This record gives sequence, structure tokens and C-alpha cells, in this order.
Amino acid sequence: MKVENIVRTIHEYEIAPLGIRFVDRDSEVCKMLQLLESTEVKAWIYMITGPWGCGKSELLRALTYAMNRVSEDCQIVYFDLTEKEISRFYATTDVNIMLEVEKVLEGLMGERAKIPWHVYRIIKTLYERRKMKGEKIILIFDEVTYSLKNLREIEALITSLSNHLASLVKDLNCIAKALVVTSEQSASEVFTKISGKYLTSCLMWNLNKESFFELMNRLECPLDQELLWSIIGGNPRLLVELKERNWDLKEILKGLIAKVRKTIRRTATGRGEALSAILMDLKKGIDKVEDLDLTLAWNVLLEDNIVMHTGAMFLNLSEMPKERWTSNWCSFQIPAYYWILRTMIELKTDKVEVEDVMKRIRC
Repeated sequence: MKVENIVRTIHEYEIAPLGIRFVDRDSEVCKMLQLLESTEVKAWIYMITGPWGCGKSELLRALTYAMNRVSEDCQIVYFDLTEKEISRFYATTDVNIMLEVEKVLEGLMGERAKIPWHVYRIIKTLYERRKMKGEKIILIFDEVTYSLKNLREIEALITSLSNHLASLVKDLNCIAKALVVTSEQSASEVFTKISGKYLTSCLMWNLNKESFFELMNRLECPLDQELLWSIIGGNPRLLVELKERNWDLKEILKGLIAKVRKTIRRTATGRGEALSAILMDLKKGIDKVEDLDLTLAWNVLLEDNIVMHTGAMFLNLSEMPKERWTSNWCSFQIPAYYWILRTMIELKTDKVEVEDVMKRIRC
């Protein structure tokens, strides 16, 4: 694989709903290719997590698109386990491979969501039918936890997938690696617990400031760039949602405030605590973000994708921004959540308005 060719081809990938070319993720792509190129271990799983809406899926679709056009020694297959429509389920996967996988499924279980459990049978059949090229197989499972009922099933799936990859290496004399993607941070915690045996946990973050400003320009965003960075912190999906709402930032913030309010109230109800006690306890996580996981609300904030662990427990694919809403242990997924909680704590109520939050952002 020639890294520079793949990176160049990724920049040719068009994000169809937006009608724009792919925005710079060169650093993340180079790090992923370095992992996938390694031959020291021939069967391995890389779990990729990150903030909701940070662009994990789009990057991996772009990577599949590029590698299928450039790489001659590798076959990459993408499965989006949240999709029902066949073209979106396989996204940028080679059409011939997609059709062959569908044929194999007809003789197995029919449900695409169960593909990770039948990797060995599917890939071996594709090799036998000579539909797969190269000595390297890369399988991407997007939102792998989507159809799983509990955390125990996640562990079982990863163990099964690891065994399948090892069997493929042995029987087909190939290199077999998988990228499994999840945005669910409760699930991500399980992955980090089993890292090391046959899995590496990787972290991808929102766009850096320069790339975020570039995306704003491409989308012709009329809002102040620095202000928007302080609110959504480089999150592509929120920027696109903002565009869909005709750049009505107030409406976006109203929705985010409602989400945080619901989470805090659920914490108070679940723990049988007064709302004021939950907010008072959260102050230590606002004063020192790395201590967020010591707060009473941590688990619920995690479940609702408001916060997440970052730093040493992950292999970092992205460079983390050094901002007041991030740390090398815990971080808010977007800065708006930090500002909303800070406002609630300072005003000693969860009934805050957009103007209250904006006042603190602008200070």
C-alpha cells in the first residue's frame, strides 16, 4: 500500500449529501494505515471510538473507497450494521464483493447484522470463489454494537471475531485485520477492558481547528468561526445539522440544553438525590475535567454520549485539542456540554436559557 496514493484518493471522495470533497484527516489515515500495514501480528482487531458525530463512519467509507481503487495487495470490506438498505450497508465496498457476500448470506442466516459472527465462512467462501484479491483482508464493522443486547454479548462477539481472524490467517495464509467502530461510550468501556489480548482501543476526535474552519468555509457558514469552535468544537455532524437549520445556533443550543437537563434529572432520580446535590457534586468535574469520572453523574453522562474517557487508555489517532473541556483522562464530547453544565452549576438550577450559556461562552 502506498500511503500517499491512498491519502490523495481519499481527498477525491465526495460526501454525497453535502456535495463537497473530503476534508483533511491525513494524520488519522496515516496512523490507521500504519497499523493495518504491520505484519508482526497477522490477526488483530482495532476498536475505534470517538465523540458522536466526529466523522468516524465517513472517514472509513472514504478509506474503503480509496483502498479499493489504489491498493493491489489488499481487499477491504465495509459493513454498516445500522443500515437496512443494501447500498448503504456496504457503502463503498467493491460491488462484486457485495453481491457475493449477499449470496453467502442466503445460505447462512440471512440477517446482515449477524455478519460479524460468520466472518470465517463468508471470507473463506469469497476466496474459494476467487472474488477476493491480495494477501491482506481488512474488515470494517461500523457501529458493531448496534444489534447487541448487552455488554456480555460485546465480549462474546470480539472473542468470536478474533478466533475467526486467526483461523483465516492459518487456513488462507493471509493477514486478516478488523476495524470495529462504536459511538456508544458504555460499550467503549468494555472494549478498553479487554484491550491487549487481541484488540487495541483507538480514539478518533472531532476535526482540528484548521480543518473545522475549512469545513465551515466549504459549507459557506456565516457564523463566527471562533465562537462556533467554542460551542461544537470541530464536530462535523453538528455543523451539518446547523446548516440544515439555516444556521440557527439558538435552536441547536436549546436542544443541547434539553439533552443535558434530561440527563441530570435522570441521574438525580436514579440515585434518589436532590438535583442540587448532583449539580454541586458535578462542580469538581467542571473545575477539573479529568475528575469527571469521580462524579455521581458520570455513568449517565457516559451513556448519553455527553462525556467520555480519553488519553492513555487509547491509542490516539487524532491530536486532542488542549481546551478547558478536554483532558488526558476525561473529556466532554463537545464544548457546549461543558458550558451548559457550568451554567447550571453557577445558577444552581437546570432551568437555564441559551442567553445564560452564551454569556459564559463569550466571557
